[in-house]
This record gives sequence, C-alpha cells and structure tokens, in this order.
Amino acid sequence: MPRSLTALRPVLENPEGSPHPSLLLLLLHLPPSHPSNIASYLDNCTFIPYEKGYAFLKYLARHVGSEVLFDGFLKSYVQKFKFTAVLAEDFLEFFLSSFPQLKALEHAKGASFSDWLKKTGGLPIPIELPPSALLKSADDLYHIWASAKTLPPHLPHSHRLNWESFGTYQRCRFLDHFANEAHLTTSAVVNALDSCYKISWSKNAEVLARWNKILVMSRDKNQLPKVREFVMGTGRQTHITEVYRMLANYGDSALTSFAESLFEEKKSSFHAVTEEAVRTILTPNLMKKSSDGTTQNAPVIYAALEKTPQDRVDSKSRRNDGGEEGSISISVQIPRVEIEESSS
Repeated sequence: MPRSLTALRPVLENPEGSPHPSLLLLLLHLPPSHPSNIASYLDNCTFIPYEKGYAFLKYLARHVGSEVLFDGFLKSYVQKFKFTAVLAEDFLEFFLSSFPQLKALEHAKGASFSDWLKKTGGLPIPIELPPSALLKSADDLYHIWASAKTLPPHLPHSHRLNWESFGTYQRCRFLDHFANEAHLTTSAVVNALDSCYKISWSKNAEVLARWNKILVMSRDKNQLPKVREFVMGTGRQTHITEVYRMLANYGDSALTSFAESLFEEKKSSFHAVTEEAVRTILTPNLMKKSSDGTTQNAPVIYAALEKTPQDRVDSKSRRNDGGEEGSISISVQIPRVEIEESSS
C-alpha cells in the first residue's frame, strides 16, 4: 500500500484498530515489551510520526498565517540545528521564540502541543489532502502509460499531463501506480520512463525511493548500480528498509546476494536502529520465536533503540547525509510532499 496521507487517514481515524496504538503518538515512547514483528514495528515507528508531523506543521503554519514567514522559520530552524541531535522541545521552544504572539497555542484546548505530541488517536484537526484534480492528472498520465501499445506512448501536449509541471505528490502518486502493478515494471517500461522523465536524476528523496523500488521490481541487473547509489546516499530508514525488503523478498538469488553485499558495505554508516532493521530483513531466522514465546535477539534491537542523548549525539558522527536519527525529533517532521493548496 502506498504510504501517503490518503493511506494514513483511516489509521488515524480508527486508532483502536492499530495493532500498536502507541505508534500513533507523534512523540514515540518505546514499550518495555518486545513486539514479535520487530521489523514491522520499527518501520511503523517512522511512518506515523512523519505523516502526523506533517499535519502538525500544517496546523502551525495555518496560525502563522503567512507561507513566506513560515518557510523563513523552517529555514532558520534547519540552519540553527543542522548536524545536531534535536528534541521536540527544542523545536517548540524555537517556534514560540520566533512567533511569541502564538504562545497561547501551547495550551490551546483540544489542540495543545501536548495533545499533538503525547496523545494517541486521531488528529486535533482534519488531515488536508491534495485537491482531487491534482491526483486525477497523475492517474490519467499513468493510464496512458498502462494502456500504451508502444513505448514511449503518444503523450498529448497538455500542461495537465506534463511530468515537468507535476509537484512531488503527483509524481509519487504516478510512480505508486507502477509499484502496485508488477506486470508493468518491465525493463522496457522502466527504460522508457527514465528516458522520458529522467527520474533517476531526480533530487527528491520521495520520488527516488519509489523509483528505486520499481527498478528492483524490473529485475534488470543493469539497474542495480542506480539502486546502490540510492541506498549509499540516503539515511532515511523507511526508504532504506523498503528497498532492502524488495531485494530480499523477490526470491532472486542474485538480488539477495546484491542486498547482502550492499549491506556489508553500507552498515557502518547506518544508525543502529536502521542497521538492525535491515539485518532482520536479510536474516529471517532472527524473527524465530523461542519456546517461551519471546522473540530472539529482540534485546539487541532495543538496546540500540534505548539511547541516551549523548548516544544520539555520538551516533550523528556515523552519518553524513542528514538521514533519520534514533532520537524522537520533530526536526524530521518537515512536510515531505509539495501540495498545491486549493483556493477554498
């Protein structure tokens, strides 16, 4: 299932249906027990906060009232805290110092900072989704490709169906369609897409994450250098684990060997949590349950998770790409999609 605000909405609106309701917190608190499916648990740990954090930033931006002012605040925030371990409290303190007139937001009834960060369940405000017209443009372009008799397909001269005019959300939507239809991820289709849209040269991590899943699905060994470049250049756990899961689960010994060698080459620069998550994906027997029902090796993973602030600062030195950090930080909750706002 594509991970998007659309997919997240039913999860947040029905938190009781979540296998781990605590994961719906924006400010995560790791439980003392060890979930049986640790790889999935760690994966979800990064999924919910990103999307819920997006909604929180939209809430703050709405009260600032000026996109220019809020963008300036985000740039100042990144400049001030870059290359450091940042906690949610640091972000909120910096926000209130930048906009002291919004001090009342800290304790707003039903939508206080504590409600946003520390309460499970739905959102204090509705999730804002992109206008349906934007989604339809991406869907229509996909259907042209999916029904094409020749490659590349004949594309109408329409700004609405022009990849260059698409925002990030539209591009991700377009690529998600291909990732859900394995029969369309042939080497010929992949090469035609890249020839038309130069997707491999994108500078957007969300677009590249989806594109690299498609490259793996094509089973074209000539695409593996691009996959390697992506994995070596990113630090976000959600992106890394999804690519490794694709490589490991295709039942192709060549792809599995490639994943294992890539892991050995890259693991020294991974955060400890990411390293253990990938190791779990590549070594299924780590998830075997012992006779007493507990999960073997779980303490190793949680030893990596339960870090002190100094541990988190030390782990920063292992990364050079601004990837995810093990600390619970609002600094990574920056919107990861470009959404055009409707006029209403």
